[in-house]
Amino acid sequence: MMTTSSCRSKLGVSEIVAAIALTSIVVAAMTLLLFHSYSYVGSFSSVTQQTVDEKIAREKERFIIEHVYDDHIYVYNVGEIEIKIDKVYVNHVDQTSLVNSPTLPYTLKPGEYVDINLPGVTDDDYIVVVSLRGNKAYWGG
Repeated sequence: MMTTSSCRSKLGVSEIVAAIALTSIVVAAMTLLLFHSYSYVGSFSSVTQQTVDEKIAREKERFIIEHVYDDHIYVYNVGEIEIKIDKVYVNHVDQTSLVNSPTLPYTLKPGEYVDINLPGVTDDDYIVVVSLRGNKAYWGG
């Protein structure tokens, strides 16, 4: 025959085992959630870093139209990084396909200039030169 104290001691052990099992399940679930959130934050952070790097590069990119003379547009890179000249607009019309030389997009290192040969352009025209990053240099007005 079982005594009262014997039942009581078994009842206490089962409560302790249940509490340990439940705690283990919660800890395991929280660990999985933590690792999942790290991977999510890591991927979000790399996309954010790439966006910030692109904005910084765009801010470091500076170029000007130095001079326009008889079919020639002289563009000078005064920025800290190389640029790629992508488009040329004359009087609000895309004239990129009419550029004789150099072939666009054209890479221009800091401190360098390029002579863009575009038939029919004069210093009286309104000219916009656009980089691959979207920055613009203007001539005329």
